[in-house]
Amino acid sequence: MPFRSAPNASVDSTDFRGSIYGGYNWQFAPTWVAGLEGDIGYAKNSGRISRIPGLTAIGASFAESELTTDGSVRARVGYLVTPSILLYATGGVAFQQIKNSTTCPADTFVCNPAVGTQSFHSSDTLVGYTIGAGAEAMIYDHWLVRAEYRFSDFGSNSFTAIPPTISTFGADAKTKVQTHNFGVGIAYKF
Repeated sequence: MPFRSAPNASVDSTDFRGSIYGGYNWQFAPTWVAGLEGDIGYAKNSGRISRIPGLTAIGASFAESELTTDGSVRARVGYLVTPSILLYATGGVAFQQIKNSTTCPADTFVCNPAVGTQSFHSSDTLVGYTIGAGAEAMIYDHWLVRAEYRFSDFGSNSFTAIPPTISTFGADAKTKVQTHNFGVGIAYKF
């Protein structure tokens, strides 16, 4: 059974994210619009802490988390402030790929010096929810520009930071994953 403890640490980082999106809108009243939209994006958003989550010992060990590919499928409801400006709210299901890695140098704090430096990796796709709001404006003919903010919560991701072996004890770790995205975009309305 792996050794467990609960030291807390947080990793905050910011990165540029590129994505593509598409969807369908339906104007169901003179000034109300509803729709369905999906997007897929990529960022290399990563951070490092100077210990392995699940262990109280610090030593020279470290852990890294990286968020990469993400996506969502969402409903939208909006109000046309003018015939060319839409304010909207959006929400739905979100997906996020996370890669966790831990490195345990051969030290006397965490890993057995006899086995040398050890590295462990895991990769998961998390499912959660996303909510947000934005504004969209028709700028020329069928071209739209938008600004949007979205919050996404993917709950907790558990992984084995160090597998238990004969030469070392094990450690389980858990990360809570939340993202805040602010984006601008351009689209063509068919």
